[in-house]
Amino acid sequence: MRSKQWGPVFSVVLAFVLCLTLGFSWGSTPKASAMTEQDATKYALQYSGGKGLNTKADSKAYPLAEGENGWGWDPVTATLTFRNYDDRERLKSGDHDTKFQAGFMVANDGKKEAITVKFEGTNYLSANAGADGIQGIRFYVEGKEVRFVGDQGAVLNIDTYALYDSLGRTRLDQYGIFLEESESSGVKFESGTVNITGHYTQEDINKVDKEHYPGIEFTGIDTDVIDYGTSKVSVTGTANLNIKVDTPNTTVGKAKAMYAKTLEVTTSGQVYLEGYNQTGRLSSSVTPEGKRAETDAIFNGAGKVTYKWTNGNKQESSVFPFKTNTTQANNDNHEYVGYLNPVAGGSIQQGYLQGNDGEAVKVAKGESVSAEIGRVYAISTALVANDSGVTKAPTAMYFDGSKAYPLKKPFGVGDALPEVQAIGAANTVQMTAEPAPAGYTLGWSVKKNGVAIPEAELAAFYESIGITAKDLTKPSFNYTQPANNLEWIATYSKVQTYNVNFEMGEHGKQVPAQTVVAGQKAAVPTAPTAKGWVFKGWYADKELKTPFDFNAAITADTTVYAKWAEESKPVPNVQHPTQSMVKSGVDSLEIGVALAALVALALGVATVAISRRRG
Repeated sequence: MRSKQWGPVFSVVLAFVLCLTLGFSWGSTPKASAMTEQDATKYALQYSGGKGLNTKADSKAYPLAEGENGWGWDPVTATLTFRNYDDRERLKSGDHDTKFQAGFMVANDGKKEAITVKFEGTNYLSANAGADGIQGIRFYVEGKEVRFVGDQGAVLNIDTYALYDSLGRTRLDQYGIFLEESESSGVKFESGTVNITGHYTQEDINKVDKEHYPGIEFTGIDTDVIDYGTSKVSVTGTANLNIKVDTPNTTVGKAKAMYAKTLEVTTSGQVYLEGYNQTGRLSSSVTPEGKRAETDAIFNGAGKVTYKWTNGNKQESSVFPFKTNTTQANNDNHEYVGYLNPVAGGSIQQGYLQGNDGEAVKVAKGESVSAEIGRVYAISTALVANDSGVTKAPTAMYFDGSKAYPLKKPFGVGDALPEVQAIGAANTVQMTAEPAPAGYTLGWSVKKNGVAIPEAELAAFYESIGITAKDLTKPSFNYTQPANNLEWIATYSKVQTYNVNFEMGEHGKQVPAQTVVAGQKAAVPTAPTAKGWVFKGWYADKELKTPFDFNAAITADTTVYAKWAEESKPVPNVQHPTQSMVKSGVDSLEIGVALAALVALALGVATVAISRRRG
């Protein structure tokens, strides 16, 4: 009787178990993987019953043979590998109630230095369930780091979908990557492309269990800043990171790219971050006091960083995105200049799209803004005033061709370095200093990346940024920012002068001494005169052998010597009748008498001659 009674029961139980097993595995396992179908689902988050894959000494390995597709786990190296893994068939839009998902859970109880997620080819990791919301992949990191390393051209797609309960209600809080017990750890993307997308249909939104769960609450990467506020997200090397929200309705709930204390982008690849209704935030963090704060976002990479934000549920909202040092118009047709609030050395902390009136940009309901975040370079200024009395430090401002806009002082360095600013390469910077007071000269100098530029390279550097040496003596000039951190130094130097004295050589009126600025020329004085002497020019030496060059720069106190020649005595201009008379010493009276006698004789001879002709 008992056997007859228990026979049908046993059959039902067996059938139930088989159904569960088939149910857990009908979505197809990684192709050609060494794992069983049960293994493929057992370590998915929903069915792990614990912390899933682990790094502790007795943890089971799930090898993935070379050339095979699927996933594998090596607890010794703490490496989770995906190779052309695709579990999308587990998740069909009309089949949510199956609750299948492929979100992995990895624990670092062995406290390995880092957990590495290695991916090859194109991979799809999907999730629609989780203990604390829908999670693509969850890590218990124990204060260590998680690293994503992809082969060249490799892609890892992490997709999250709504979770339906037995009553058909949805849960919409989704996380692409979730770190538990992160402490001071973080997530680092080193190579390959990681795409994190939260999916929400209108049907999902309509069926949300508002009593127990919020509406859309999407976070691409959550480093557990609520409990541990110091974790960091890094995008380095050649990695690409894209975080998006796929929804037809941005009026429900909110979405942000990440929770992290710091976001650092140094990659040569591209980063795209998307969110909405999160007070315009790129990302957010938590202070040690438990207050929400902005993520310290550091952008030092050569790649492009783009942020898109949508205002879905407010009449208008302030927004944080920006494009480095550009002027753009908002919906009120007011011009706003964007700046990146910098940290020393070219880093930035996320800020506002700053207007001339200091107000943030307003975005109307239903509108989106998208902005690129460019790499920026630090500009610092220093003042060397000597005793000139100048106390106002020089300024660096962004110049858009018609107006100059101040750049914000740095975030995170306090008031000790208020002069540090930042700007993107190829933008125009206007440098301004106080004019030099009387008796002083102004001279600019510059350091590149903290190092003085060699003299032999200065001319080429000035030319590359569009200035000349002459500009460096002006109170204001414009230059084109290079892809370098620059330190501009304004120096006020007391004017160096030299005396030029004129040694007259005991003749003529003294020529006044001249005070000449170092490097300039002495003026040629009016030629002096002296009775009985002729001025023969100015000479550089007492010996009067080397003429003085008035075209030469004066570089020291100088004495100039006048050269003179004695004037010749005048000779009487007298005509003598004969040389012999002059020599005989005949006086003038005797000469006059002789001349009169000769004239009378001549007249007598002439008279006789005329009388004879008439006769």
